Amino acid sequence: MASNSWDQHQSSDAFLPTSKHGRATVRLVPLGESENGSQSQSVGKPSSKSLISWNDVGLLLGVFACLAILVGSVFPQRAAVFLGQTNQLVVVGFCLALMAIACQKQVSLATLQYSIQSGRASLQDLETILQGQFFIAKSSMLCKAVIFLLTAVPLALSVGYKRCVGGSSTVRCDGIAGDFGATAAPGYQNIGLGLSLITETYLPFWIDPREPQCYGFNLLVASNTKSAVSDAPMPQYLDSLQASLDRDEFVLLTTTVNATVPETVQISTSLRNNNTYWQQLATQYGPGNWADMDMLYGRHVVVANGPSGANCTTSYLSIYNETGGQTVGGERQQTFNSRREATGTWKITPSSIRLVNADILETQDEALFRRNQSLIDDNQIDVVGLSSRFAAEYDWTRNPRNSSVSTAPTLAVTFLWARIVAQCGVENNGRTGVWREVNQYTKASSEVQVYRQRETLRRSWELLLVFLVLPVVSLFAFLAKMWFHSCPVDDGFGLISVLAAVDSKSLSGLYGAGLSGKLTQRVGIRFDVADDERVEAHVGEVGRPRRLRRGRMSA
Repeated sequence: MASNSWDQHQSSDAFLPTSKHGRATVRLVPLGESENGSQSQSVGKPSSKSLISWNDVGLLLGVFACLAILVGSVFPQRAAVFLGQTNQLVVVGFCLALMAIACQKQVSLATLQYSIQSGRASLQDLETILQGQFFIAKSSMLCKAVIFLLTAVPLALSVGYKRCVGGSSTVRCDGIAGDFGATAAPGYQNIGLGLSLITETYLPFWIDPREPQCYGFNLLVASNTKSAVSDAPMPQYLDSLQASLDRDEFVLLTTTVNATVPETVQISTSLRNNNTYWQQLATQYGPGNWADMDMLYGRHVVVANGPSGANCTTSYLSIYNETGGQTVGGERQQTFNSRREATGTWKITPSSIRLVNADILETQDEALFRRNQSLIDDNQIDVVGLSSRFAAEYDWTRNPRNSSVSTAPTLAVTFLWARIVAQCGVENNGRTGVWREVNQYTKASSEVQVYRQRETLRRSWELLLVFLVLPVVSLFAFLAKMWFHSCPVDDGFGLISVLAAVDSKSLSGLYGAGLSGKLTQRVGIRFDVADDERVEAHVGEVGRPRRLRRGRMSA
């Protein structure tokens, strides 16, 4: 008989659920039975409630720590440049997600405590909050609104911070020593005789003449009477800078350099009308330095550089129509050319370089006294023979783009600079040694200012508002939970709490909802605190609960 009883017990144990963890098997004990088979009264674990829980403090500190990370990754420019916009988006998205999780827990529990403390809670309200669904029928508008906002606000914030892309941040970096000189734009080194350099340098200005304005690699149009083509970073120096840049970042490099500068010389009316003077000047310059081209139908183009073949300090440009009564002197424009000190700021990206700001620092007289002018006044570079046709190409009298801006000084200096680079530039293999010490120079790191700029999120009050929404809501939820600290609902509230506290006699009215989980009408639930500090829940009732005494153990 005993054996039969033992077999029956073994048979019933075989149907008990088990859970395997590695090699060990954990037996899930039925309610009312302990693990050794004896009867136990309860498996519930009583606890006490304090004004502030460590869980609340931890969540709130976590939210504000995320806020500090967000602000620190966007608003300090050095951190923003270090991260870049892509990494900023990752950091912001991750921190907002963590903040949303913490905020959702705090707000949900505060809403439950308010509903229960006010005595208007229902089963549908509990289900709405616990499941996080606002489509549950018969639940209060408050609970639906809370769940809707907890869902919608993080989505709105996700959209909000992405609308703040496209900003930039700038930090000053240590200067970088490097070589500068009269060099062409990247890719234009050692190409022919300089004709391609004339087009590459002058055409952007010719299409849209403005002053003061920088154009392309190294052209400054300072005024109607003065322009400059500046020296620039040498190719090797530029390559090293570009190699250090990420795709979304660029460098602003500022330093002093030499520049080839023409300045307009005003010609008196009497001299303009003196044809004998111009004929004598043409003879003095000679055919190699004075070109008068007949363009048919009475049109002429005159280009001159002198006063000698090796001295190009003076340039003349004239386009006139003798059939219309114009004379070479009447349309003549004269410039005096010199090498002067200037400042230049280049914007260097991984794939391009552009002059964005420049200024001529010296007057003509100062430059003639201080600067080595041998590139211009002692250098046989044949400007006229190769550039005269280009004057007709950029005929300012027939194709005026902006009649208020004089294009002649800029055209004159472009002719001169292009021939200097083509014939005497550092990249030129034939005459490099002769002109290297004049045409190339090294700037120490202390002489070069470098600002690193990167595409980042825009630092705006809209973005700061996006960052502050969840921390502010979390703080209010934290304070609300403190206000409702006497409510018999704690951080661990859930299905187990309801089942442990509910009065079984009040459940009969829920018959029929076991599978559907739906009720035909709103069913209230009242939580209360018994004399022995046991939390009770009564289905079908409403009303305010008694205050839960802080620090007392409650079941």
